[in-house]
Amino acid sequence: MPETFLDDWERDADLVERAYARSRVGAWLRTRLNPRYGVLFPWLAGLPDGARVLDWGCGSGMTSFVLARSRGFRMAGVDLSARALAIAARTRAKLGVPFDLVRADGAALPFRAGAFDAVVSADVLEHVPSQERAFAEIFRVLRPGGTAALHAATAGYRDQPSTWGYHVCKAIGRDPFAEVALHVSMGSADALSALARAAGFIVEDRRFPTEMHLAFNLLGGRPEPAILARYPEARAHAFIRWNERFAGVIERLHRFRPLRLAHTAVIHALLLASTWINDSDLGGVFLKLRKPIG
Repeated sequence: MPETFLDDWERDADLVERAYARSRVGAWLRTRLNPRYGVLFPWLAGLPDGARVLDWGCGSGMTSFVLARSRGFRMAGVDLSARALAIAARTRAKLGVPFDLVRADGAALPFRAGAFDAVVSADVLEHVPSQERAFAEIFRVLRPGGTAALHAATAGYRDQPSTWGYHVCKAIGRDPFAEVALHVSMGSADALSALARAAGFIVEDRRFPTEMHLAFNLLGGRPEPAILARYPEARAHAFIRWNERFAGVIERLHRFRPLRLAHTAVIHALLLASTWINDSDLGGVFLKLRKPIG
């Protein structure tokens, strides 16, 4: 993962740590109302306290922390990045919630077959060279009947004029996500579903996030700063120029904490609600997978 994105993870970890230390409302907004968690976590609702859950590609450890704290799961976070694991270890120590951290390749996990009741992962599958091997390993470490709740970026944004990713690609004449964000495996939602089935999974549910839709950028989001820094020519595009100006206004309003909390709550609630009704691949997919029994 590029250092720029690890810097973002470290800032996110700082924000969550401060939120939990100072404000229950801020903590709730940053975790329980998070659109990723709002889809993935309900898919784990049937698991008992103490269930063994693997956070596959744990990054800064936020998912492990939230599930260990709120659900009492025995979490194990695995990631290939030593720096990401160092951030996760710091968060674990500061917030006093125990979970395991392991440095390993997600396609060659150091766990026995059937070791976990569930696997959860967000924004990782697009970074692995072989999604086939990744699905095979997730399948192997799940117990029969276990659930995998996954989110992955897809290439849907390239074809949808309703997404800001489409406009960034058009502005610079190529796909910056593959170059900057190391999205080395960018297929469609249908292709990911097919790979999951080929590994042996049953696809029980599928949802499509909407955060790349233009409507949410018009409410104060902005394209990935690392991409705009790498490709300043993208700022010549009319949409990008307008978006950056509007996002600057929103950032100034965010200096006032009540406005920041209210705006965050509205955006997250809209993103979460729209995920349950959107049926178009706009650049990401949530998959609920089940390992068959027998």
